Amino acid sequence: MSCFFITASYGDYSVSKYFRALAGELARKDHRVILILAGQRHEVGDRDGNPSILTWPSRRPTKWRDAVFLYSLIKEHRPDCIIGNFAAVNLCVLIGRLCGVPNRIAWYHTITRAIDADSPLPGWKRSLLKLRKRWVYKHATRIIANSAAAANDVQRVYGVPAGKCLTLPCLIPEPGVLNSGENSDKVVCVGRLYPSKGQATLIRAAQRIREAAPNVMIEFIGDGPERQGCEALAASLGVDDCCRFAGTLPLAEALVRVASAAVSVTTSRNEALGLASVEAQSVGTPVVASAVDGITEVVIDGRTGFLVQPGDPDDFAEKIIALLNNPELRKRFGRRAREHFEATFCDRNIARQADVIERMAGRELE
Repeated sequence: MSCFFITASYGDYSVSKYFRALAGELARKDHRVILILAGQRHEVGDRDGNPSILTWPSRRPTKWRDAVFLYSLIKEHRPDCIIGNFAAVNLCVLIGRLCGVPNRIAWYHTITRAIDADSPLPGWKRSLLKLRKRWVYKHATRIIANSAAAANDVQRVYGVPAGKCLTLPCLIPEPGVLNSGENSDKVVCVGRLYPSKGQATLIRAAQRIREAAPNVMIEFIGDGPERQGCEALAASLGVDDCCRFAGTLPLAEALVRVASAAVSVTTSRNEALGLASVEAQSVGTPVVASAVDGITEVVIDGRTGFLVQPGDPDDFAEKIIALLNNPELRKRFGRRAREHFEATFCDRNIARQADVIERMAGRELE
């Protein structure tokens, strides 16, 4: 039996659910698992269970007290493998190396160009942070990327050897709702309202879409610093009557709305995986998405949806209209989208990924 430390966030979204499912599967395989959550979610703590659930001392695990906490925990449990996610990567890799943890995994979730587009930090500071991360990744025994595109990105930007990288897509639970394929008037776009997500492209496509489908309603689910600008753009183009901004919704409610739509649209300019497209396919909704990065690994062009030129309103409009006006095509794409989800992204496949992690803990990778 091996001991695993897994760091994760806690919340009502797919990535959080994925790492909790992975921890549960490893525990089911009789390994000792300690799940360390960000956000100081003390109310969900469970020291006596397996997985045990602990929380970092700080809301964001980057401080000295978090390093001391992790050091003490490693000395107590002597894990065979530690998995770092998001803000916890640096501590997990470096303290893990200091304490002799044989397998130190850094999970890679985000394309660098998206971080650069969305970050408020000046360029010089982002460059320094990249240099620091390059040093951190040298001390990891493995980088797990959520797509081949993300694996290529970590190799290109941080000089990580290809042989050190592994790709495991994020798996999500069964959604509990399915698209009937009957609604021909609703388009939905799920994603944070940040520059890298490119929702302005869909707003610019709205007028042409409305000309072909007069009753169309385009709903944007998500929030962020670009919301005010997107609302102003819709008003200036005269499409604010068919563009609705719903803000952030609970995951279950968002999936219900995606399942009620004819088309789900992802306008991102850069995307490591494209969970919004995965979630749309899970409910059997066809996708029109930018042909960038990991999205091209999620959406099968001409089978589960359409891949289009990023930032091109006319290309988006053309493909969205094609689906709005063709119920048989929508149903066919939706059926194939659901099949693709079941085979590739459903968390019923979590055991296969747990097997991979289990094998890593069975030997040192350095």
